[in-house]
Amino acid sequence: MAGGEGFQRGTDSKIAETAVYWLSIVGIYVLQGALWYYPFKEKVFDDGLTAPAPIRDQFAGSLIDSFPGTSVSWGVLGLLQGVIVLVLAASLVRGEFLPQRRKPILLGALALSLVVFALLVFGESMTAEYDSVASLFTYFGITVVLMGFVRLMPPYRPLSWLSGLLER
Repeated sequence: MAGGEGFQRGTDSKIAETAVYWLSIVGIYVLQGALWYYPFKEKVFDDGLTAPAPIRDQFAGSLIDSFPGTSVSWGVLGLLQGVIVLVLAASLVRGEFLPQRRKPILLGALALSLVVFALLVFGESMTAEYDSVASLFTYFGITVVLMGFVRLMPPYRPLSWLSGLLER
């Protein structure tokens, strides 16, 4: 842009890019943490790794009911959700939220999220819960996009990552 329109490649641009980075990275950790912590807590601590009656009824007579069992499946999902929370915490402890740090643990947590979404889709498809399947499929797709978004951020791109996306 000519004539001083828009962002100047100076202090204003750096402040904006820094703010967008920090708001984005906080949003990713808060979103993923809340998304997985509460169902983990429900399945492991509130339900004691035992599927509640409505879930047992949903899967009654299904493959999951016969093997490995509805409560076992419920517990495994809860434990996997807890692992995602722990991996997110490990990413934070390692300092992957810093712009100069690579984010393999965060990306690993997001990849494990894909596996959990796939398992949930499998179960919901089996019991013809197609509205849930559509929602879970959307979560899966948005997580893939989120993984790509993380790869667009520093350190995978320069600190001027935001304005650099718009330049030719």
